[in-house]
Amino acid sequence: MSNFAENVANKILNALSKFYENDKRIKIVSAHISGISYENIGDSGLSFLNDIAKDGKFTVYTTVNPMGADIYNNAFDLSETFIAKQKEIAEIYLRMGAVDSFTCTPYDYFSLPKRGSHVSWAESSAVVYGNSFLKLFTNKESALSALASSILGETIYSDLHIKENRKITLAFKYKDEINELILGLLIYHIGKEVEKPFAIKLHEKLSSLEKKASVAALGTISNVSLFSINIDGKEVKETSKIFKDELKKEYEELNTSEKGEAIILGCPHLNHTEILSLLKRMDGRHFKKDCIIACCREAYRNVIKFCDQSLLNKKRVFFFQNACPIFSPLLKAMDVKNIITNSVKAAHYYKYRGIGVNLKKLEDIIETESE
Repeated sequence: MSNFAENVANKILNALSKFYENDKRIKIVSAHISGISYENIGDSGLSFLNDIAKDGKFTVYTTVNPMGADIYNNAFDLSETFIAKQKEIAEIYLRMGAVDSFTCTPYDYFSLPKRGSHVSWAESSAVVYGNSFLKLFTNKESALSALASSILGETIYSDLHIKENRKITLAFKYKDEINELILGLLIYHIGKEVEKPFAIKLHEKLSSLEKKASVAALGTISNVSLFSINIDGKEVKETSKIFKDELKKEYEELNTSEKGEAIILGCPHLNHTEILSLLKRMDGRHFKKDCIIACCREAYRNVIKFCDQSLLNKKRVFFFQNACPIFSPLLKAMDVKNIITNSVKAAHYYKYRGIGVNLKKLEDIIETESE
């Protein structure tokens, strides 16, 4: 006899099967669950999780998205009530069997499925990364459908789980300069127009920051969750050229402020290699305003092996561990109305949350915001 959690999970997948008009299910090897922040789910979501956790257990390897607060170091004096509620949510997921992850980049430190594996991932940028760079098979799941799949160990056999739907017939060429901001704007621009997987032909390989910028931008603006870099082959029927000047509209749409009171980096989360590279590029300089770096706790632990936390704080570098500054009361606690970031995804969401955004590439942030 199935328990309460399994019954709820089956109801969720049954509803999803009606949406896809397909009853067939497929076994998965991992899940990634979104909707972790107390800012997002509130008391009603917490109550639901408590009910599910009474007899619910994850049956596959399960990672979870960032929280709405750094519960390990409340450096910016977020409400103790909020911290307590966030801890309760985290403890529920861990009790159900989730890996202690709390990141939007589960591919950085945690166990990865083999190429070609079917998974159920819910974080939009992670979904695009998994499909595009890890060659996993996943749809863009909701928080509820990923939760259901993690309990049942299966999902609906639909959309990007089917090889035929993953064929790329459309390609774009871009020959101008590339950095993480330009690539984010480029993908944001393309994502508004396309309704199926596509390829981009570039003249150089992508860095880890550029890969993250691209998947985050696509996951933010589009329902398309798969693209490829420099694909060739007879299946590509149509190729279009895009030039840097065409990205001005996207930049002007997202760059809503000429300055910011704080710097927000790590959307998606930075790993320790990316953070250490940033610190090296600063070459002894310090930021003129607080720089908050969002990262998972594992990244933070690796950084402080090489850097003293108190010295970093003197440079006005702070960490938001296992947390996301966007879906958080962080900026309200800091009384920040405008931020500086290099992330197109962050700019998109902050704009709709009424926060001004000064959008520029990381190199320019270092140059203009440190001394």
